[in-house]
Amino acid sequence: MKRTPAWVFVAAVGVQLAALCLCAWAMERVLGLEDESWAPSPRPPRQPARHDPPPPPPPPWRPDPVPEPVAERRREPAPPPSRDPDAAPRQVTIRAVNPAPQVVHPAPPPRPLLGPPPERPAAPPADPEAIPRFIADAADATTQIVRGAHNGGSLAFGFYPDGNIRLVDVDGGRYAGKAESARARMREVDGMRAFTVQIGVAADGRLQATFTGGTHDAETIALEPLVGWSAA
Repeated sequence: MKRTPAWVFVAAVGVQLAALCLCAWAMERVLGLEDESWAPSPRPPRQPARHDPPPPPPPPWRPDPVPEPVAERRREPAPPPSRDPDAAPRQVTIRAVNPAPQVVHPAPPPRPLLGPPPERPAAPPADPEAIPRFIADAADATTQIVRGAHNGGSLAFGFYPDGNIRLVDVDGGRYAGKAESARARMREVDGMRAFTVQIGVAADGRLQATFTGGTHDAETIALEPLVGWSAA
């Protein structure tokens, strides 16, 4: 048998050592690249904090000024030229755009022109035997004076020879009229009241007065002659 030469063994061992060295170098290369890839990246340097000045405060609130009324000039068409040297100059009307409000007071309601007369206060009680001055002033010896009672008061009639009649009512109202066929239209001397009175004779023979209108409307009042009076 033939022996294998020694250089073959040496060459084989050299090849193996070269392969081992090549593998070791390749591993170191790979590990070095991995270490570099996993190395943390350096952080940028931190900048110092900036202190900005605070914002200025807002200006204080003020109300908007109220606009004043502005006078507006209204232009009117110019009149045709006048040949009269004494003609009045043209007038220009100026009105305010925002005039001040005017307060309008309501007018009072109109008063009625016609209506019932105002009520008169009751006259104080008088002496039943006294003759009212309004009747006694025009009385003479031929005047007939009679008296009647109504609601606790008294009224007096004066019948004069010329046909005139005078009455003083319970409330002191004075009336005058003229009789025509025992009927007279009586009107108030110092007022607006009026009525009609009819003088008649009752069944017992006494005088009576029947009123139409006025405060004694549709009433009949008995009359008694006033005796013992004198015109002096």
